[in-house]
Amino acid sequence: GSESDPAYAKDGDTGAAASDFGAANRRVPSGRTSAYLAYAHSLDGFSFQAEAAYRRAIDQGFAPAWVRNNLAHDLLQLGSRAQVQQAIDEANAALKLDPNLLPARLNRAVGRLKLSVADPDTYPYSPEALADIEAVMRHPVESANLYSVAAHVTARFGADRDECRARAVGYLREAVRLGRSPASLTSNRAFDVLKESPDFGSLASLSPGPVPARRPPNPALVAPPLDELR
Repeated sequence: GSESDPAYAKDGDTGAAASDFGAANRRVPSGRTSAYLAYAHSLDGFSFQAEAAYRRAIDQGFAPAWVRNNLAHDLLQLGSRAQVQQAIDEANAALKLDPNLLPARLNRAVGRLKLSVADPDTYPYSPEALADIEAVMRHPVESANLYSVAAHVTARFGADRDECRARAVGYLREAVRLGRSPASLTSNRAFDVLKESPDFGSLASLSPGPVPARRPPNPALVAPPLDELR
């Protein structure tokens, strides 16, 4: 691989990609290679390193929507209250650049969820988070984690509405279909608000489906566009 042909990232060898982009950036520092390096770190779950590299890319003048969105994702993984607020700001910046960027709407919804869970009195309700998650779930990836997150957001901010509670239970059923344990969901205190829903009790009788053999793509991350990878 090289700066002009970062094939490792496309082939899934993220460790080699990180080494490749890091070497390229040492030779010729640029925002683009900083962003590629950050993306490789994101895929590997190294959010601390990813955040630093995305910020370096932005400081170097390379700040397309996918970079701002992916920075939001990694700030959410780091998770302090200040970082969660910064994540929402970065998701908003990404959406200003690309209003149709669903991963940014997902990250913004998760950020608002995290703030509400941490401080319910200050963030009791977010219709914006509900709207964001509804938009994301019109085009869902086959991910048990995504369905669980969607259920959490919907239960948190729509518990007073029958249709939202029913939708949240539907998301949980999909999570079970994709391998999530029903007991892990029905015992989660976040879903206590769904216990009045007629279908919630039936979750416990479901058998989890097979876990997909291939891990689904992370719906909160955006891969660098192919024209930028050439």
